[in-house]
Amino acid sequence: MAGRRHDPAAFRRSAADRQSLAPSPLQATAMVAGLLLVAGAVTVASFAVKPNKARAFDLFYGSVFLNDERAPVAVDLTNGRPTVRLVDANTQVSAAKPSDLDVVALSNATLLLNTASGEFNVVDPTGFVIKAKDGGVPLPKRSGATRSVGIAAGASAYVVQTGPDGTSVYLVGQSTVQSATGAGARVKPRAYATMSDPGSTAPGAAASANGDLWVLVGSGASRTVRQLSLPRGSDAGVKLDSADRATVGAVSSVGVTTGRAGGDAVAVAEPGEIRVFDGRTGPRTLAVKGLTGVDTILPASNQHEQLSFLFHSSLGWSLASAPVAGGLVGPIALSGVDPAAQLAVPATSNGTLFTMDIGVTGRVWQIGPRGAVRTPEGAAQYPIVKDRAGKPLEVSNFGDGYAIARGSRVIFDSPNHVQGLALFADGSHPPVQIDKSAAVSLNAAGGATGLIDSHPLKGPKGAPAPGKNTVKAPPPLPINNSVRCKGTTQLPHIPTITQATPGSRSVQLQWSYPLLDPRDCAPSTYVVSVKLISSAAPSPPAAVTVQGQDGVNLIGLYPDTRYQITVTAYLNGRGTPSTPVEVVTGPEGPPAPMEVRSATDSSGNWTITWTSCGGAAQGCVSAATWTVIPSFCDGSGLSNAPATISIAGDPTQHSFTARFPGNDSLLGRGLTFQVEGVGAKGTVGTPARDTGCSYSWSPPVARNISVAASSPPPITGQATSSTTVAVRFVGSQVHDLGGVGAQLTYQLTSGGSVVDQSGPTTATSAVLTGIRPGQQYQVALVASPPRHPEAAVTVGPVDVQPAVAAWPGLSVSATFANNPIVDGTLTVQIHGLSSADSRGERFDLTNSSLTCGGGNDVLALDRVGFDPAAPLSFPGIARATFNGPCTVTIALVQSAQGSTHPPVYGAGASPSATSAQFTIDPPALTTTPGDFSAAWSDQSTRGNPQIVVSYHGLDPLLLAFASDWSLIVSNNGGATTCGSSASKPTATITVDKACVKAGGTFTVTVSFTYFLSHPTYPVTVSGTAPQPVDPAQFSFTAAWNGTSGGTPQVQIVTTAGDPPAASLAWTETVTASTSPGIDCGSSTASPARATGSIRVGVARASCPNQAGITTWSVTISYTDPSGVSPPHTYGPIPVTGTQP
Repeated sequence: MAGRRHDPAAFRRSAADRQSLAPSPLQATAMVAGLLLVAGAVTVASFAVKPNKARAFDLFYGSVFLNDERAPVAVDLTNGRPTVRLVDANTQVSAAKPSDLDVVALSNATLLLNTASGEFNVVDPTGFVIKAKDGGVPLPKRSGATRSVGIAAGASAYVVQTGPDGTSVYLVGQSTVQSATGAGARVKPRAYATMSDPGSTAPGAAASANGDLWVLVGSGASRTVRQLSLPRGSDAGVKLDSADRATVGAVSSVGVTTGRAGGDAVAVAEPGEIRVFDGRTGPRTLAVKGLTGVDTILPASNQHEQLSFLFHSSLGWSLASAPVAGGLVGPIALSGVDPAAQLAVPATSNGTLFTMDIGVTGRVWQIGPRGAVRTPEGAAQYPIVKDRAGKPLEVSNFGDGYAIARGSRVIFDSPNHVQGLALFADGSHPPVQIDKSAAVSLNAAGGATGLIDSHPLKGPKGAPAPGKNTVKAPPPLPINNSVRCKGTTQLPHIPTITQATPGSRSVQLQWSYPLLDPRDCAPSTYVVSVKLISSAAPSPPAAVTVQGQDGVNLIGLYPDTRYQITVTAYLNGRGTPSTPVEVVTGPEGPPAPMEVRSATDSSGNWTITWTSCGGAAQGCVSAATWTVIPSFCDGSGLSNAPATISIAGDPTQHSFTARFPGNDSLLGRGLTFQVEGVGAKGTVGTPARDTGCSYSWSPPVARNISVAASSPPPITGQATSSTTVAVRFVGSQVHDLGGVGAQLTYQLTSGGSVVDQSGPTTATSAVLTGIRPGQQYQVALVASPPRHPEAAVTVGPVDVQPAVAAWPGLSVSATFANNPIVDGTLTVQIHGLSSADSRGERFDLTNSSLTCGGGNDVLALDRVGFDPAAPLSFPGIARATFNGPCTVTIALVQSAQGSTHPPVYGAGASPSATSAQFTIDPPALTTTPGDFSAAWSDQSTRGNPQIVVSYHGLDPLLLAFASDWSLIVSNNGGATTCGSSASKPTATITVDKACVKAGGTFTVTVSFTYFLSHPTYPVTVSGTAPQPVDPAQFSFTAAWNGTSGGTPQVQIVTTAGDPPAASLAWTETVTASTSPGIDCGSSTASPARATGSIRVGVARASCPNQAGITTWSVTISYTDPSGVSPPHTYGPIPVTGTQP
C-alpha cells in the first residue's frame, strides 16, 4: 500500500522482493497440457457484458472455461465435452473460494480476477501465470464492502471496483502484473479513474467498445452513462478521460455490437427508448412504445450488426432491436416466454437469442430476430442430476445461471450444478449435457491431481503427426570391446531406427545397432538414404554417409512432404538396411516475399508489388494465396484496421501486383503493407513489409467545393474590417478535398493584389482582415490534397459584400431669414461629416424635413450631390404655412452623383439628426374695416330677407389663412341679433323677418383669426330692407258673367296693380242682401294682374235671387305670409248686371 495516499494510480506490488522463478518442469507440463488459455492470440473478443455471477473465457484451440463452484472447467466447443478442471486457480488471486474467481479472455492473455477484492493476475500467451507467488496484484481498498468485475478491452482489461461510497476503474494488462513481480518499483495501472458515484456489477451495467469503457453510475432514480477512454500518447498511471454521454433512469442497460466497419456500436436502453452511439454526429434515439411498468432490461451478448434488448414490463417479456444500419424492430411481445420467468442475459448465435429461466424452472428458450419463441429441440430445461428413480438430487435453483455464445455454440451453465448444457445453433449436433464432474483435475500452480481422462477419445489412424517420435527404441546391450573387427566378414545385423523427429526441412534421426552376441562387431559406417513418397516436391538429397555416429540431422528436405528413410549398416563394405520408416516433414509457410513496395495513384488506391521465391522447383513453398495486410503508419491515432485482401498465388510467377482499393475513410491516410503467403493447406508463411508509408490521395473535386464570405462588420473611424470565409462541401470533406490532412489556403484580394492570407491549414473556416470601406474585395480558396501540392485547385474568387463605414455622429443647426410680406429663407448646416473625410463622397438628403407648429406642418427638404460641410439654403419658405416653433431633421445617403463604388457608407441612410428649436414669424395683418362691405341682397324678399358681406382688401393671404370667421347681423345698435354666418366673405346671411318688420339701422360685425391676430370690424349694411305692401295700389270691379255647370259666375276684374307679384294670400267672398250672414260663393285665387279677371261661382240654393229685391256684392281681402304687411279688405264691391 506504500505510496497509495500520494498516487491514486498506485497498486501494492508483489510481496516478494525478487523476480519470480521460472516454472518447474512439472508445472510447465501441467500448465501447457491443461491451461492452454491463450496459446497465441486469442481470436474471440471477450464477453462485453458481465453475467450475473459466472464468466467464461475462450481458449485458442476452441475451448471455453465455465465457472464452477469447485473450480473452472474447460469445455471443448467442437463437441461440448468437458476436458480439464483448474483446481486452486482461485489462489492465484487470493480468492477465498472458487465462486469468487472470474476469468476474462483478453486478445493475447487471460485475466484472473477476485470479484470480492478486485485482486487480479494474468496468464500470459505461453500458459503461465505471470505472478506465480503470493497471489495476484491487489487493488487499493475502498471503505465498505465492494464488488469487482472485469471487462475485456483488447489486450487489456478494465477492472471496475464499486461500493456504496463510489467506484474505481483500473485499466490493466500483462505489463501491470509484470511490474508487480519486480523489487522496489511502484505498481501502476495503465490508467485509472475514481468516481464518487456508485456503480453496479449487474447485467448491462458496463460494456467495452472500441477500447473505451461505458459504465452506468449513480443511485436513486437516475443513472449517468459515462464513457472512460485512454488519453492518446499517455504513459502508465494516467487518469482516464471521462465524458458523460446521457442521463437515464435507474432501470437501464448498456449493450454492444461488433462486426461493423465503423467500429463497435453502443446502445443504452431504458423504459421508452433506446439510444444508439455509433460514432456518427450524435446518438440516435429510438422510441420503444407501448411498454408500461418496465422493471428489467437485459442486453444480448455476442451481438453482430444489431443491438437487442429484452424488456420485462407489466405485459411480460418483449424484444426490441436496433440494427446498426438504422431503424427499430419492436417491441415484440414474447408470448412464448413465461411472464414471471427470471431470464438470464441472452446470448446471440446465428442471429438468434438464447436464454433460460434462472428462477426455479430452468426452462430454455430461443428467440428469433422477429420475436418467434420456441424451445430448443431436446433441451427444454437445464439438466439436473437425478437418481435411478428419476428423483432430483439437486435443488432447482438456477440463480447463478448464465448463457454464453461462441460462433454457433451456445453454452448454459449454472455453477452450483453438476451439469451444463451445450446447444449447436448450426444444427451440426444434437444438444449435449455437459458432465462437469468428468473433467480431469489439474492444479493451476502446476501439480496434477489427475492425469487420466476418464473419457479418452480414439485418435485417428495414419502417419504420425510431424514433430513426434515414430519408433520405440529396444533396450540396449553392452558392447564387448575386446572383439577384433578389422577384416571381419560378418554381415551386419539389421539396424533399427529408434527416433525420426521431423522438422519442416529436416529430420532428426537416431538408430541403434543390435549386438546379439559378444563376438558381434559394431559398424562404424552407416548410409542414410531418403526416398520421396509425396508428389509435387523436389528430389530429396543424395544418401548421407555417417561415420562413427548413431544419429544424424538429415537436412535438405521439403516441408509437408512424406519421405521413406532407410539406414544401412556397413562392415567392411557389406551392408544391411533397416526397415524403412515413413516420416512427414513439418508444415512451413511460403518464404517471405521480396522487394515489397507500395505506391498510390491519384484515385486514392494503393498498388503493392513484390517478388516471390517461386515454388517447389526452386525449393520454396509456393503460396496458394497471398494475403496483403494493411496497417496505419501515419500516427493519426487509433482507427479500425483496414480490411485485408488476398490474391491467388502462382508458383510459376515471379512478380505480383495487388491493388488495395481506397475509400473516403482512407483518403489521406498513410498505410504500410505486410505481405505473407499462405500455403495450400493454410500454413501462413513469413511476412515481409514495405519500407515506407504510402499516403493515398485524389485531386480535389472543385465542383463540390464552395466558399462563402460573411459580411464585414461596420467600420468605425479609420479602422479596418474582416470577413469570415467558410468552406462547404457537397460530399464529405475528406472526399472533396482529396484526403485527410488536405491543406486549405484562404486569400483576400483587391484589385489583383493579396490583402491577407491564412493557411495552409486544415480548418474549414478562416478570418481574413484588412478590409476598408469603399473598396471591392474577393476571396479565393486554394485546396491542396495531402502531400501533392502540384494537384491543388483554386475555388473562386467570390465577391465579398463591400464593407461599410459606420456613419459618424451627425448634428444639424438651422436659421431662418424673413423676406418682405409672406416668405423667407431657411439655412441648414450639417456638422460631423464632410466629403473630404469620405474619400470625396457626395451626399443626398433623405427623410429630411422642416417641421413647424408642433408637427402639424411638415415640409420635405430635398437636396442631392452636396458636400455636408457646406451650408444648405432653402429660399421661398411660405411663412403663412410654416411658422411658429420649428425644427429641422436631416438624414443622409450617399449620392449617385460622384460617389465611390462601392459606397463608403453602404446603401443605407445615416441616423437622423434634429436641430434645436427656432421660430418663423407668420405674415403681418394689413386689413382695415373699410376692406369689408355689407348690403341688402337684391334677391331679398319679405319672405327671405338677405344681407351679402364682401371683402375688397388687397391682402391676398387673408382669405387663404384667416380662420374662425364670425359674421353677425344686428339692428338698433347691436341690441338685437338678426342673423349670423361662420363662412368667410363673400358670405350671404339670412335675416330674421321680425327684424325686418321692426326696421331700424342694420350692422354686420366681422371677426376672424389671422395667425396671431384676432380683429373685429363693424360694417354698416347698405341698401333697403324689404317693405310692407301698399293696399292702395290695387283696385277691383265685379259683374255677373254667365254660368258654369248651371252655377252663376261672378267675374272679378283687377283694374289696378299686380296682385300675384305681391306674394299675398287672397280671399274673395260673394254675398246677397236677401241672405244675410251667408257665404254665397268664395275663392282663394290670387286676383289677376290689371286687365285680368277671376270667376267665383254662386250657390243658388243657399242664396236664391229675388228679382228686383236682392242686391249682390263682393268682399276682397289679403294677408302677408311674411308678416311684414298688415292684412287689408276691399269692399263690399257691388256686382253689376243681372244674375243669369
